[in-house]
Amino acid sequence: MQRWVRVFLMSGIGLALGLCGCRPPATPTAPPPPYQVEGALVRAVLPYQQLDRAVCEWDILGQEAEAVFLWVVCFGHYRQAGVGETAVSLPVRVEVDAQKQAVRVILPRDGADYAPSVRAMFPPEVAQRALTYTSPAVAQRAEARLTRPDLPPLSAWLP
Repeated sequence: MQRWVRVFLMSGIGLALGLCGCRPPATPTAPPPPYQVEGALVRAVLPYQQLDRAVCEWDILGQEAEAVFLWVVCFGHYRQAGVGETAVSLPVRVEVDAQKQAVRVILPRDGADYAPSVRAMFPPEVAQRALTYTSPAVAQRAEARLTRPDLPPLSAWLP
């Protein structure tokens, strides 16, 4: 008889929770935007499959409804002994969705095509900033984060 009472009570509690709409908190499916952006940047600008650690920092040069224009500095440490580290510093266009999540990262071309591609990727005032930008503080933060995994991306994303 006691077993039947326990089953009845447990069923009643389960039914009550189901009817009230009580649910455990949802587990986020996407990382917070700075980490989501950092992951997109690492995949776009570094040969990440060969790295055991990679970090990116960035400054926002400008933004539009569906794109954010960044100056990015990424550092990576290679798994292979004796290879060391790699670093990249460049302007990028990050196309975003309605939730401000990075959807696509567009990089400028190399060499003689660099400046024309930057002008094609960005609005004129942002392109001018990108072509003359220096980033010592961004580079220092990225380099520090390479050796300190506990430091989050410092750069703010979108409001």
